[in-house]
Amino acid sequence: MKVVNYPGSTVDTVVGILRSDSKVQVIDTPGISGVVPRSPDEAATLRIMSESDDAHAPITLHVFVLDALQLRRQLALVKQFQPGIGNYIVVLTMVSAARRQGVQLSVDTLRPELGVPVFAVDSR
Repeated sequence: MKVVNYPGSTVDTVVGILRSDSKVQVIDTPGISGVVPRSPDEAATLRIMSESDDAHAPITLHVFVLDALQLRRQLALVKQFQPGIGNYIVVLTMVSAARRQGVQLSVDTLRPELGVPVFAVDSR
């Protein structure tokens, strides 16, 4: 079985609570491929992102999780939301796999380009 996270692969939102110094509600939504929804799952994500979803607490931070193997396409999507999205950060996954395939990337270069914090994570 292959785990995937791209538009159309998830049809539900998942809500959880992150407990630290304070309670933080985390909403994991289906992936999107643009600012115009092409499916009901994309419409749900865009509705939540626009804060017009009364079922959840107001959004204070968006986390864009991007696949480093598809970075060019996914960064174009993030840029479609600028500047109207509010506070957000970018998290890069699959960084090791991208580097093995010869993709040159640096979070230190992406941070000033996007104007937001950028983090690389490794699932291992």
